[in-house]
Amino acid sequence: MEKLILIGSILLIIFLLWVFIKSIFAWRVIRQDERGVQFKNGRFVKLLGPGGSLLFTPFTTVEVVNIAPQMTVIAGQEMLTSDAIVVKISLAVKSRVVDPVAALLNAQQYQHVLYVTIQVALREVTASFAIEDLLEHRPAIDCMMMDKCGEQAKQLGVELERITVRDITLPGELKKTFAQVLAARKQAQAALEKARGETAALRSLANAASLIKDNPVLMQLRALQSLGESSGNSLVLGVASPEIAPAAGAKKQSK
Repeated sequence: MEKLILIGSILLIIFLLWVFIKSIFAWRVIRQDERGVQFKNGRFVKLLGPGGSLLFTPFTTVEVVNIAPQMTVIAGQEMLTSDAIVVKISLAVKSRVVDPVAALLNAQQYQHVLYVTIQVALREVTASFAIEDLLEHRPAIDCMMMDKCGEQAKQLGVELERITVRDITLPGELKKTFAQVLAARKQAQAALEKARGETAALRSLANAASLIKDNPVLMQLRALQSLGESSGNSLVLGVASPEIAPAAGAKKQSK
């Protein structure tokens, strides 16, 4: 009986010791696409890479940051162009955290700060374009957004890999107006191409007339060429040689 009590006491002590150790120590595993930022008593200690770490939990905390590339969609926001036209522009932003420590220490919520930064920059960029330029130079918007937001993103420990305009939405009435303008431009372009073709044809006729005027024989040669092409047969023309003609006349005189 005493042995059973002793064994039970030992097991109880071991169990309580295991619970105590578990409460003050923790095994934290960091994945390959993550980084852990370790703090002790609220102060930064070190950056934890992939793998497991034994932590003394009463004084130590670990904030895990995902460093894999992420795609964020900036929903359509109403913006004013330089000519006071209201448009909605949505963006696709590809980014990744390159400095987890800066991401946690330089902003309370770095994702939210980056989101607001991109929104403000988009308003500034949109206000610098007229509506027609905005629609025609969409790649320029991407470059300007990268220039405006890249440095601020680095301060947050984030690298912007790409900012792309997803969609530009116009008001309903303005869509109809632009459709009419586009149709008018296409008609004008078609008329211009037709006028250019007619001008080229007239120029060719004028050159041909000038050649015929200077060389009348060309008209006859062209007529003969057309006759040969239409008949499909070879056309042979006989031309008397100036040397043979006098010889024939000499024979007649001798008779």
